[in-house]
Amino acid sequence: MSHPRLLVCVHATEEWFYCICRLVIGLFGLIGIFGVSMSPLVGHFVDGLVPWFTIFVSTFAMMLFWAIQIGAAGVHVSVVIVVCLGLDLFDAMQSVSLATDVSRYVGA
Repeated sequence: MSHPRLLVCVHATEEWFYCICRLVIGLFGLIGIFGVSMSPLVGHFVDGLVPWFTIFVSTFAMMLFWAIQIGAAGVHVSVVIVVCLGLDLFDAMQSVSLATDVSRYVGA
């Protein structure tokens, strides 16, 4: 006896956008955990760079990943996964470099 595949569907504005199986939802969780676990590595990398340059690079990289999200998110779920990783990585890089730059002027 075969069991039907369980799908999770999200309803928005009178159309069914995403019908995603449980495996893909679990992969999103693993990708999020991986993105968070990269933060110490990014922080160690950012410590060796000039803060204003790191802020500049991370801001434009985040703009690039947001453009990819806007342009190709509905094509395939792998695009969303790559965008989530990129945004996690460069958001962590930007927050660490901004904190470093602000603390340099405040004297904390």
